[in-house]
Amino acid sequence: AVGTKVVLAPFNADAVGVCTPPPSPPTWQEADTALTQNWRAIAGSDDLTKLAAVAYSGSIWYSLDSGASWVESTGTGPKTWVCITSSSTFGTLVAGVNGEFLYTGTYDAATGLQWISQDVPGSRTWEAVVSSSDGATIMAFPSGGNMWRSADTGVTWSSIGGTSLSLHWNAADMSSDGRTVVASVWQGDLWASTDCGLTWSGIGPGGVLSGRSWYAVACSHDCSAIRAAVSSGNLWSGHVSSGTAVTSSTCSTTSSTTSTCTCSSPSRDQTAGSNEYSCSDGSGSSCPATDACYATVPFWDGDWAAGCAAPGNIPVPTSWAWTEHGSTTRIWKSIASSSDGLKLVASAASANGMAGTIYTAVSVTDSCISFRKTGDCSGTGPPEPDGDLGCDTVVPCQAGQCPSGYCECTGGVHRHPVDCNPGSHDPFTCAAVCITWSEDTSVSSTYSWSGLASSADGSTIAAGVYGGNIWMYAAPRPQALSS
Repeated sequence: AVGTKVVLAPFNADAVGVCTPPPSPPTWQEADTALTQNWRAIAGSDDLTKLAAVAYSGSIWYSLDSGASWVESTGTGPKTWVCITSSSTFGTLVAGVNGEFLYTGTYDAATGLQWISQDVPGSRTWEAVVSSSDGATIMAFPSGGNMWRSADTGVTWSSIGGTSLSLHWNAADMSSDGRTVVASVWQGDLWASTDCGLTWSGIGPGGVLSGRSWYAVACSHDCSAIRAAVSSGNLWSGHVSSGTAVTSSTCSTTSSTTSTCTCSSPSRDQTAGSNEYSCSDGSGSSCPATDACYATVPFWDGDWAAGCAAPGNIPVPTSWAWTEHGSTTRIWKSIASSSDGLKLVASAASANGMAGTIYTAVSVTDSCISFRKTGDCSGTGPPEPDGDLGCDTVVPCQAGQCPSGYCECTGGVHRHPVDCNPGSHDPFTCAAVCITWSEDTSVSSTYSWSGLASSADGSTIAAGVYGGNIWMYAAPRPQALSS
């Protein structure tokens, strides 16, 4: 960045004469060369220091040291495991079996992972499971059936929707508070719920997303940014175009909000590593996330002061503007996102559907400069800078509001020129247009990559290979050197 100075030193010496080398850049490392399984899915704590992975016709394995060593969870026996999800602390897990039951798991240091079969949802072809950050809200999706929901960490379950929602679900993700859920249907549409999974609707405007072979979906911590992958197709990005406000920050039946501060003098205090902001009560003390005046203000909502001023005002996305990344046609298998939606990773298979590659898109915000407004109703017309828009602002195209212009991306690259004729293009954001996916050539393209998981900050990635091992992308642990 302009004005930033970087000074490199070979080592840092501390007062007792022990030298610690500077951190190494992240690399791909095979977790355990003896752990060959048909890995299908992987999940973990927010920082991925605790991990669990499921193998098809195998067991559930878990790691408590960032993937360095693994322990087999033997309580369930070998099964045709397909999917798994974890709470942010690794305290609550849920896994699904092809042609059998859901299993809920809890981790305790004394007993390890303990699993309970959930008979109420029944034996189904489970394809996806997702949970809120606290593990209280859980959604499970079968292929060819209704989705199932629990609001009490899997103690009780209810079927959601009638015959209209008995679809071939195959992937899903959930906001950290459990309020917004996004799911994909094979050769169907993308669907979303913004009321904790109770009611659902297709989210592709004008059917633009319908009839596609959706295979994977991931979203930011509040689902204001959605990434979705089509098998034998392209990657897509959805950025929130409108939202609403709710007065409860939880979907759980086991917790509630309290009010202990007034937010009479709101101030912005960004939580490290996220886009969430908390209010202050005027005396400088911050309101905890459980307080009614807590406001989640994602990157798409600039009016954080209004959110703080209204106690309990939690913005929730209700519609998204979609961008197709037209140069990314692959047989996509999996996709994962950091909590802010800015660091992305996806896996793709080769033409035979087996061996493939890893692709990444890092620092999406840094790749976009602005939407540049132009005149003459042409995307290549003269500049009109007074009409420029931010990267996350949706560029509309309707009667009376359809600016012509283009997206300026990093390096002076101009993309997606549009004219001013209403209906000539779908709404979009330049943040999505400027995303550039790159093949990661540092890791083998001969593996059948399957499940992916990303840490909340995007610095660590866990990836499973079907018929292979688990790999971790992370900075190597520094080794202390004697002086």
